Amino acid sequence: CHPVGDAVLKMITARLEASIRQEDTVARLGGDEFVVLLTGLTGKRSEVTRHVRQVAEKLRTLLAQPMVFEGNRLQVTPSIGIALMPDHGETPADLLKRADIALYRAKDAGRNAI
Repeated sequence: CHPVGDAVLKMITARLEASIRQEDTVARLGGDEFVVLLTGLTGKRSEVTRHVRQVAEKLRTLLAQPMVFEGNRLQVTPSIGIALMPDHGETPADLLKRADIALYRAKDAGRNAI
């Protein structure tokens, strides 16, 4: 049992869910990896890309804020990978694979990055 880790994951989930639109989805993939699915984005590709990056930056900033558990201050350094449909794939598996590649690039860039 890992009460601190479980509490941090619950706090992260709550922060993510409180920061997205009702029609969007937050899901935990496993471990400390989450997926945020933004749906119904319309407009020019450049506008959608800019919007998604703004959401990602908002989430990164929010998740980097300290958390408190049982009087202890906890800090996470989020890294975010982005994949857009249809640019990076048509299927959920393709999009997850591309987002995972982007995530590891962000981690290689020093964590706390997009």
